[in-house]
Amino acid sequence: MTTQTGETLYHILLNLVLREKGLDDLAAAFSRIIGSTVFLLDREFNLLACSDESTTHLCRELKARLLEDHVDIHDQVTIVELDHERYLSFFLLPIQVDTTIYGYLCIFDDPRKLRTIDVTAVEQAALVMALDFQKRMAVEEIERRYLNDFVRDLLEGRMESRSNALHRGNIYKLSLIHI
Repeated sequence: MTTQTGETLYHILLNLVLREKGLDDLAAAFSRIIGSTVFLLDREFNLLACSDESTTHLCRELKARLLEDHVDIHDQVTIVELDHERYLSFFLLPIQVDTTIYGYLCIFDDPRKLRTIDVTAVEQAALVMALDFQKRMAVEEIERRYLNDFVRDLLEGRMESRSNALHRGNIYKLSLIHI
């Protein structure tokens, strides 16, 4: 993958994050650019997104292998051979900010192709995906604060009216019919 392709990759993925397209779109776009199947896994190796739904069974095989063999991939690029006879290998890279790992970027392909992959481009993709994870966490934190404020207002009797309480309750999907 050339530097031009790496820069294009970075801009395409960053644009998807800014347009709030989600992890499935990030995986699909990255997959199209590199020509390999892409999985996004959480910290426990559970599938978050996949570029090709027909290969999700391989994700389960990979998770079992990683957990059984205690493969060390915490802060480095790792190639995991899943099945030598079927030529199944995965390129794994942690999606992290500082020392916090949010998940793993996983590329599935023939082992010979994975050994020639542009690691810098994959690291750029993981960086953009880490940005998406952090953005989602920030939004969840703000939503949690608003919910906490609402519950505190309810408990302390600071609601202006019953209709206001019901309206805010609906926003948070709370049934407040007994108010």
